[in-house]
Amino acid sequence: MDNIFVLLNEAETESLPLVGAGYDVWEEKLAHLGALVSPGSRRSGLGSQAVAIAQKHAVDAGLISQWRVHVDNAASINTALRAGFEICRDPNHRNSQELARSSTAHRAVRLNAMAARAAA
Repeated sequence: MDNIFVLLNEAETESLPLVGAGYDVWEEKLAHLGALVSPGSRRSGLGSQAVAIAQKHAVDAGLISQWRVHVDNAASINTALRAGFEICRDPNHRNSQELARSSTAHRAVRLNAMAARAAA
């Protein structure tokens, strides 16, 4: 990723990364976001915080932020939803369950920033 943001612990002896988030710029207009969360920091909200920081940076740079994730990765989907993304449904499918079951689908879910948040 070209743009990376890392949250560190506040240990006195050695600072260690808890979570990292960032984005690559696609076609000079999309910020494709992603995150890595250390096992001990999962389910703490830190992943969503780091994603929100990366997303704000991307929006401030005039980019449209998006998040792509495999349909079976519930943790990643929840992180994106908590950071303010919403699921963009495939127009050829009625709902995400149908997308998840479809053998012809590419088995990914795309989440885009909500319009109100992107405009902020």
